[in-house]
Amino acid sequence: MNLRVPLFCIFLLLYLNNNADTPVKIRRICVSSINNDIYFNPSSDTCGGYFQYKIWGRIGSFGQFFLIDSIPFKGASQYTHIDANNGGTKNWSYYISITDSCGPDYETRSDTVLVDRTPPETVFLDSVSIDRLTNTPYIGWTMNRSPDFSYFKLYSIKGVNTPIFPFSKDTFYIDTRIGSTPAAEPLRYDLSSVDSCGLETVFELNQHVSMYLTNSWDTCDRKTTLSWTPYIGWNAIRSYCIYRQKESGEYELIDSVSPPQTTYTDTFTLGTRYHYFIRAFKDAPGRIISSSSNSVLLNTRYRSEPLNSYLSVVSIDQPIEENTIIHIYNPSEEVSKYAIRWSTTLNGSYTDIANISSANQNKTQYEVVIPFSTNQKYFLATAYNACNESFPVTNKSRYSSLTAIGHELKNLIYWEPYFTWNTGVNYYNLYRGTSDDNGIVNYEFLISLPGNDTSYIDENLPSQVGETGICYYVEAVQNNGDINTSIEKSFSTHGCAMGTPTVFIPTAFLPYGVNKTFRPEGRFIDYNRSRMEIYDRWGAQLISLNGIRAGWDGKDSNGILNTQGVYYYKIYIQSTNVREKEKVFIGFVTLLN
Repeated sequence: MNLRVPLFCIFLLLYLNNNADTPVKIRRICVSSINNDIYFNPSSDTCGGYFQYKIWGRIGSFGQFFLIDSIPFKGASQYTHIDANNGGTKNWSYYISITDSCGPDYETRSDTVLVDRTPPETVFLDSVSIDRLTNTPYIGWTMNRSPDFSYFKLYSIKGVNTPIFPFSKDTFYIDTRIGSTPAAEPLRYDLSSVDSCGLETVFELNQHVSMYLTNSWDTCDRKTTLSWTPYIGWNAIRSYCIYRQKESGEYELIDSVSPPQTTYTDTFTLGTRYHYFIRAFKDAPGRIISSSSNSVLLNTRYRSEPLNSYLSVVSIDQPIEENTIIHIYNPSEEVSKYAIRWSTTLNGSYTDIANISSANQNKTQYEVVIPFSTNQKYFLATAYNACNESFPVTNKSRYSSLTAIGHELKNLIYWEPYFTWNTGVNYYNLYRGTSDDNGIVNYEFLISLPGNDTSYIDENLPSQVGETGICYYVEAVQNNGDINTSIEKSFSTHGCAMGTPTVFIPTAFLPYGVNKTFRPEGRFIDYNRSRMEIYDRWGAQLISLNGIRAGWDGKDSNGILNTQGVYYYKIYIQSTNVREKEKVFIGFVTLLN
């Protein structure tokens, strides 16, 4: 039996299929303060007749929906339910129906949708890694697969948690901000996801903290110690791998350590430049996830060992002769200290006497001052480098001793040649002095002599000679040509020529006049050891003086000034020349007042 469908019916069916209502689809419903925003896809209905959207809603999961509002505009895609949450957040659900005039008058409706209060799924950071060439942080993570995911926020956890990477769907970030300093401190980051309603996942659930690598080194042991902060953000770390670069070569893996160890010691060669960084590997079977630390530099250099230091001067601090002065020349070598040693003979046993620190002083010449002693004649020094390794200074040195001998009307002076300088002595300056009333010797330049002379005869002696005799010392002056560009000088000990005392005793004095005291004058008188006794005309002793430098002021032993008259004295003169015997002088002196 053949069934024939009228052509009119076929066209009517096609027309109805092409013009039927397309159900509206609610995309999301978001809370906006006390309102609810409803976002939907507009209907693709092509009917040109009457059209409207009807917004239905209810509070809670049960009960009847009621009509909230209607929208006559077919192209609408959003509706705001005003005051939906007035008085507090409410659990609203909605659907939308469509009414048009095409064909039969009927409605189609969307699915029922609840207000969106659930943030998107949480995506954690994969790693925070530092680029070893630029020391720039690289942060990476995976894509969020939530249907209504909108964008990521990356936070730098330092002080105020401010997002540094907002409103993007990228899955990596290069932190080139000025405040990003992975070579100075560990850096802390966290990530959150935001959906189309602005709902954000809770961050600070799984922060990631970069490794911060530092190094210290000991050039004496030739070892460097690497220390780093642990990587934070993974459940477990399989290992830390240590990478090293020599000069401009490639980085190479030199070793690995297991957590919780975060230090490593490596040996190095002086004069070589090294870079290091650490790579942490996550314990994740089937995946390779790693994080690199910042890189650190170890720039070593060769040490200049103190092989060429030498004693440049041993001298006496004339004219006071209280100290021995020693100069050490250091031709730009690294020295931590010098140890000074002395001996009584050139090739004898040397004993420590002084140390001088030269660490971080960056000088080429150092001075040591020690109290003068005739026993401490010869000196040498030992240099120590920064590692306290000793390097003997090759030369030995001494000061020159001078001797002066009085012989009738001339003095013979001779001294030891000064031998410290490689270039030798250019000339000697001879100085001569006599003591004043207080026993202080005042020196004056006498003559310059060639560097190969070591003696001199002084025939033009001064008429006024103090108690110490006539004293001399020489100054040795260095020849040019030493690597030490300055001209060094060395002073000898002094020597004094003694003779037989000559004594002049006044016959009168005036305590309140010019000659206020009665005192013998002359040459080679030892005023400290000489004595004087004063008697009246009847032989009674008025005063006895041990040491006559101040003389007799005319007073008795009670401090009372005697009357004018003639007094008897007995003076015991001791010579500054110990070989001379004591001489006694007896006579009279007139006291005027």
